[in-house]
Amino acid sequence: MKMFAHGKGLVTVTVFVVLVVQSIAATPQQQESSQQPAASPQMQADARLNDVCFVDAQNGWAVGDRGTIWQTADGGRNWRLQPSGVVCNLSSVCFLDENTGWAAGRMATPYSHSSRGIVLFTTDGGRTWRVFDRLLLPGLAKIRFFDTRNGWAVGDVGTVLPSGAFTTKDGGRSWRPLVTAKPRLQTEQAGRTPRAGKMGWEAADFIDHNTGAVAGRMGRAGVVRRGVVDEADSPRLGLRGLKDIVLVPPSWGWLIGDGGLVMMTGDLGLTWQTPPAELPAGIAQNFDFEAITVRGPRCWLAGTPGTRVVVTDDAGQNWRAFPTGHNLPICAITFVDDNNGWAVGAMGAILATSDGGQSWKLQHTGGKRAAVMGFFSRPKDVPLELFARLSADDGYLGVVEVLNRRDVEVAAVSRACPAERFHQAMTNIGVSDSRIAWRFPLRQPGLNLSAQATIDTWNDVNDGRGFENLQAYLVRQIRLWRPEVVVTHGASPRGDNPRYHLINQAVLEAARLAADPTSHAQQITEAGLEPWDAKKVYASLDWGDEGSTRVTTAEFSQQLGASFAEISAASRELIDDRFKMSPEMLAFRLMVNHLAENVGEKDFFSGIALQPGGDARRRINATKDATATSLQELARRRRNVKAVLARCDKNMLSGKSLLAEVGEMMRDLSGDQAGRVLFQLADSYRASGHWEMAAEVLQLLVERYPKHPLAETAMVWLVQYYSSAEADWRLQGSQRQTTGRMSSGDPSVRAAVVDDPSGKAKLLRKKSTLSIDTSQQKDRIETAAKLGEQLERAYPEAYARPDVRYPLAVVDRMRGLPQNARRFFIQLRQSSDGDAWSIRAKGEEWLAEPKGLPPVPVVHCLAAGRKPRLDGDLDDSLWQQAGPVQLTSDRSDDKKWPAKVMLARDDEFLYLGVECRQAPGVQYGNQKKADPKDGEPEKEKPKVVRTRDADLSARDRVDIYLDIDRDHASYYHLAIDHRGWP
Repeated sequence: MKMFAHGKGLVTVTVFVVLVVQSIAATPQQQESSQQPAASPQMQADARLNDVCFVDAQNGWAVGDRGTIWQTADGGRNWRLQPSGVVCNLSSVCFLDENTGWAAGRMATPYSHSSRGIVLFTTDGGRTWRVFDRLLLPGLAKIRFFDTRNGWAVGDVGTVLPSGAFTTKDGGRSWRPLVTAKPRLQTEQAGRTPRAGKMGWEAADFIDHNTGAVAGRMGRAGVVRRGVVDEADSPRLGLRGLKDIVLVPPSWGWLIGDGGLVMMTGDLGLTWQTPPAELPAGIAQNFDFEAITVRGPRCWLAGTPGTRVVVTDDAGQNWRAFPTGHNLPICAITFVDDNNGWAVGAMGAILATSDGGQSWKLQHTGGKRAAVMGFFSRPKDVPLELFARLSADDGYLGVVEVLNRRDVEVAAVSRACPAERFHQAMTNIGVSDSRIAWRFPLRQPGLNLSAQATIDTWNDVNDGRGFENLQAYLVRQIRLWRPEVVVTHGASPRGDNPRYHLINQAVLEAARLAADPTSHAQQITEAGLEPWDAKKVYASLDWGDEGSTRVTTAEFSQQLGASFAEISAASRELIDDRFKMSPEMLAFRLMVNHLAENVGEKDFFSGIALQPGGDARRRINATKDATATSLQELARRRRNVKAVLARCDKNMLSGKSLLAEVGEMMRDLSGDQAGRVLFQLADSYRASGHWEMAAEVLQLLVERYPKHPLAETAMVWLVQYYSSAEADWRLQGSQRQTTGRMSSGDPSVRAAVVDDPSGKAKLLRKKSTLSIDTSQQKDRIETAAKLGEQLERAYPEAYARPDVRYPLAVVDRMRGLPQNARRFFIQLRQSSDGDAWSIRAKGEEWLAEPKGLPPVPVVHCLAAGRKPRLDGDLDDSLWQQAGPVQLTSDRSDDKKWPAKVMLARDDEFLYLGVECRQAPGVQYGNQKKADPKDGEPEKEKPKVVRTRDADLSARDRVDIYLDIDRDHASYYHLAIDHRGWP
C-alpha cells in the first residue's frame, strides 16, 4: 500500500478521492543554471523560428527556440543575433516601431504539468532586453500590443488563471486574466470528439481589449466579447490544432490549422465557414497550415511542408500556390505591403519575397535538412541519450516525431501544451525540431491493445483510413526532412508490444515508399516534395537486448563537459512525472542499410560524410581543454556518486551516514550535478518509504542550491509532505496507542491503520478518543506553515497553485484558522470555470455549511448490519442492498465489459465491492494463447509467487485512492489486479 504520492491522480465519485496535480514553475535564471548546451550560438543558428515582425521594409525581428532573436536593419540582407538573456523557447514577437517591442514564450517546469510565461521588453530595438519576471503567467503562445501600454496575450491555462487569455494596460509589467464563461453542454457524438478538458490557446487576434477570437488544440475555437472568453458557436473541428487567427475589422477574419484547414468568419469569430473557393488541388490533403498574414482582401498561407505559399487576392474567391524552393516547415509569415514579405520556420530559415509571394529567396538558415530523424510512439519512448550524442555532441541536425497522442479519450493532465513541452525537452538535447502528430490518438494508459485495435482507434478519427493516413504521413515527413538515418521502435513479432511493432513496420515501409517516385505521387506533383532515400534505418531495442550498435550513456563528452546521461537529465524531467535514471546502455539494430556492404555497419554515420557547417550538420564548438588529469578527476567523482547511490538503494537504513557522505561529496560536483544527485537520493528514499530521510535530503537541496531547477519541486514536495495527515499517521508508527481517533483533521473518522510485526496493515476498531503524540503533529504542521511562507516568497507562482494551497488549507484547519482556508476556497471557486479543483472547493464550502444538496457526486455508503463474507462473490445480502455505481468509459465502448462499485461500512471497517468483467478477446499473461511462430498453443507459464506491493502497472487492476484529510496531494493508494495480487 502506497501512503504518500504526488503527481497525476484521479477524480472519482468516492468520498473526496482527489485530483493530484503538480504545478511548478522556474525562473529564467534557474533554467540557465541547468547548464544545457542549448544556448550556444551554434545551436541558436538552427533553432526553429516561431514568429516574425517587420515595422517597415528594413527593420524586422524573428524569434524562436533557445531564446533566439534575430534582427535586421536592411530588409534581411544581413541578420544579427541579439542576446535575449533567456534560453527558453520564444513563440511570439511584436514591435510598434524600430525601438519598442516585446517578445514572449513559455518554459515548461520539471516533473509538473505546468508552464511559466516569459515576457521580454526592449526600448532600443533589441540591443538590450528586459525580462518581466514574477508575472505569475502560464506559458504564452502569442503577444500583441495596440500601443506602448495596451496589449494582450494568450497561452496555457492556470488554475487561478483559467481563461488562457490576458490583457495589460501598463506595457506588460502586469496582466489581468479575462473572465471565462460558464461551460456549455456539448452534444457531440461519443467516440469521435475529444473531451473538452481545460486547454489553453495557441492562436488569437483582438480588435480591442474586450473583443477578439481565440483558438487552440483539438479544433477548439472561442470568442471574446466584453472581456469574457466563451466557446464559438461553430462545432469543433476534430483533432486538428488551430494554429493562427487574423481578424479584419469591422467583422471578418481568417482561421487556419492542421489538415489544410482554412476558415472564414463574418462575425469576428463567433461562427466559421469555409472560403468561397476550394484550395488548389492537393494542398488540403498534403499541408498543415501554421502561418497566415492578411492585407485587405489579400491573404497568404504557409505551413508544413514549406514548399508552397498559398495566396488569394480576392478574399478566397480564387487561390494560387507558389513554390518557395524550400522544404522545411514555415511557422510564421508577414508582409509590410502587397509586395514585400518574410517567412520564418524550422532550422532558423528566413525567406523573403519582393513580388507578393510569387518567388522566394532564402536569406538565412542553420540547415536545410535533417541528418537523423526519429519516429516514436510517445515522448517517453525517445532515446534521449542517443540524440544528445548525435545532435548536441556531434552536431548532426536531428528531428524527432512523436506519432501518437493521448489526450483524446482522457483529458490531458498537463495545463501546458504537450507538444511545446515535448519540444522544449528535445531542444535541450540539441534536436533542431520536434513534433507530435495530430491524427493518431491512443487509448488511455494501461490498455495493451492489439495492433488491429490500435488501428481501429485511428480509423475512428480518420474516416476509416487510420493506417493509410499514418503511412502517407511518414512518407511525407521523410521526404520533407530528407534524413540520412532513421531511428524507430524495434519489431515485436511475438506480440509483446503490438503498437511498437506496428510503428516499426510502418516506418520500414515508409522509408521504402519515400524513395519510390510512383508512390504517393501527389506529394511530389502537388506538394513539391521530391523522393528521398534514407541510407539507414535503425530499431531501438529493449533494455538488455543485443544490438549491432550501442550507446553508453555515461560516456563523457569533452565538448559538452558532461556525460550524455547528464545532458539528457533536464529533458527527462520535462517528459516524466517522476525521477527516472538513464539506462546504462542503449542498443540499436541496423534494419536497413543502403550503403556498400559492411561500410555502414560500424556506427550510425559510418560511411556517411556530412561536413560541419553543411546542409545537415551544424558547426561544432572547439573541443574544451580537458587534460587527462581533469578527465580522471571527473570519472572519479562519477564513480563516487554512483557507489554512494547504489549503497543507498541497498541499505536505506544507513541514511544518516549516507547523508553526511553525500554532503561532503557535493563539493566535488557542479551545482547542477549536485542538485540532481540530491534529488535522485531523495527520490530513492521516498520510493522506499523513508520519507523523513527524503525530506532531509530535499531540505539540503533547497538550502544549498536555492536557484536549482529542482529546488522549487523540492519545496512543493516538502509542503505536501509536512501537511499530510496520512504521512503523519504512518510516521508515528509504534508511538501510536491502539485506541482512539485518527489524527486526520477530520473527527468523523473512527478507524486507524497500525503496523504489526508481520508487515501487514490491520484496521482496528476504535471506541475511545486517541491520545497521540500531538507535539510531533504540531511540529509538522508548523513546519508546513513556515515552508508555505517560504514558498510564497521564493516562488509565488507555485504557492498560488491548488496542489499547494489545498495542503496549506489543511494546515490552516489544524492550526485553528479555518477562515484562511475558506478565503482560498472562495477565491478558487470564483476564478475557475468548473474544473475539478473548483468543484472540490465548492465541496469544502458545503462541508463547512452543509445546506442543500452537496455540489459534488456522492456515493451512499450503506451501514452494514452484519459483516460480508470476503470470498470474492458479491452475493451477500449487504451487496444486494447497497446501491451500485456504474463505471463507464468516455467513449461508451465498454458495454460488453461493464464495471460497478459499491460501498458499505460498520464500526470497524469500510467495505468496497467492485465487479469488473473481462473484455472479450483480451487474454491475461497467465492464460494460454497461440504461439504466432508455429500456431501451437503456448505452454501455460509457471505460476509466480505472490509478493507484497508488486508492480501492477501493466496489469488489469482496480485502484483505490483514499484522501483522509482532503489535501488533494497525499493519499492511501490500494490496488488489486486480476490475479488477486495487492
